[in-house]
Amino acid sequence: MDPSPTSAVDRRVFRALPPDQLPEPGVGAANLEHLAPPPPWRQYLETQDQIRGEGFVAPPGLDVLINTALILRRPILVEGHPGSGKTSLAYAVARELNLPGPYRWSVTSRSTLQDALYQYDAIGRLHTANLPAKPGGGEREDCVEDYLRLGPLGMAFVRSTKASAEQPARPAVLLIDEIDKSDIDLPNDLLHVFEEGWFEIPELLRDRRNEHLVLPHRTRLTAGTEERVLVKGGVVKCEEFPFVVMTSNSEREFPPAFLRRCLRVEMKTPANVDDYLAIVRNRFRDSNLNAVEPKVRKLIESYLTEISEKKLLLATDQLLNGIHLLLEHGDVSEEVKRLIFQSLR
Repeated sequence: MDPSPTSAVDRRVFRALPPDQLPEPGVGAANLEHLAPPPPWRQYLETQDQIRGEGFVAPPGLDVLINTALILRRPILVEGHPGSGKTSLAYAVARELNLPGPYRWSVTSRSTLQDALYQYDAIGRLHTANLPAKPGGGEREDCVEDYLRLGPLGMAFVRSTKASAEQPARPAVLLIDEIDKSDIDLPNDLLHVFEEGWFEIPELLRDRRNEHLVLPHRTRLTAGTEERVLVKGGVVKCEEFPFVVMTSNSEREFPPAFLRRCLRVEMKTPANVDDYLAIVRNRFRDSNLNAVEPKVRKLIESYLTEISEKKLLLATDQLLNGIHLLLEHGDVSEEVKRLIFQSLR
């Protein structure tokens, strides 16, 4: 992983050269030939959501929780350490059941319910209204829906369709990531919308027309497209309750009313080498793991030692980073292990 400059092949990309030894402009770029391809989860491709869903390995018993949530139409609150696979659960369900989404909302301390429902660009509309009139004296058309875009929750409502004789129920997947970072009132605000299954857009209610084609929520797959979404009467509603996954790093307690309406589960990390090896095989299915399996097992053992003996809080993706380095370079030095196996505390 860390060959010295005297090695037969120096695979370092950045070599920390002193100023008087820097290459001519353009020459240093040749070192990028040694840059290894990124890990599967760090490739920004159109198929990235599919890759993320395929790479998830469900712990025992999780299928019972998911099926219960689907039957009862209840949201799931998934708790666990960072990197334990909480977010990937939503992608795995959407992938296996071929459901719309996941429509992802990454919550911060400044997030409001409005962000999840829809966004209204009032400043953009005002700016357009102040532009000079069209040549020839025609009036500038003012369409309120041009300044409205559905949020992830609004999009999940629209895409969740009711069962019919010809088609089964098809809920969209809504991912509310790190809800424990939210304002104290947000969880209960969300519950109200979940219980009602609809919400109003006041900007559309004030318009004379009954039907509007608003801009959709953007995802990786829909970025660059503007296939409008029909909203009637200024109301966005679902026909089928979405499959809702809310993740939490257990950084706060939630109100009892919120917990009562959720199905709660802790995403536990594997406890032995073989369980971790199953995750590694799933994440690196296109790699020749068999050729280096003894080294992979040794690295997993080192990872578990850091957790059990040194009492470090580590995430599964830290182990996967080490496996990727091992597959690309044939070994992982102790120095690099210290870098990637750093405690999250």
